[in-house]
Amino acid sequence: MTDLNFSGYEHTLEFIADDIFDMDWTREFPNCVATLITCHDIDTYYVYNTRKLALSAANGLIELAFNHNSSKAQHDIQKALFYLYNQHVAPVTDAHAINQFHPALLEIRTLLQTAWESHELAQLPYFP
Repeated sequence: MTDLNFSGYEHTLEFIADDIFDMDWTREFPNCVATLITCHDIDTYYVYNTRKLALSAANGLIELAFNHNSSKAQHDIQKALFYLYNQHVAPVTDAHAINQFHPALLEIRTLLQTAWESHELAQLPYFP
């Protein structure tokens, strides 16, 4: 178990693997994102090895969440976004803040929040 402390909010996650290479991005997306947040060498893990897995899993999750109305997929997207957003309120000396502006995490965050926002805006009535 790994404890993440985001500016007063404590969250305990059970990761399916200690090594990010062994993590299942499709089944444990929010936990994989949380692992990337605290990764000291994010370029080695993400850019060179897991980028395609992460983006494929994110796109699959988006499809399930917003085109098939899967509440679990929507929850996983919200959970991943929660971890990504909370990097910005972590104390600057906290390990969770070190990658807050890394392009890999920004890429994942942008993909998720753009899909979520598009889905939500489509639910609103049109006002000319």
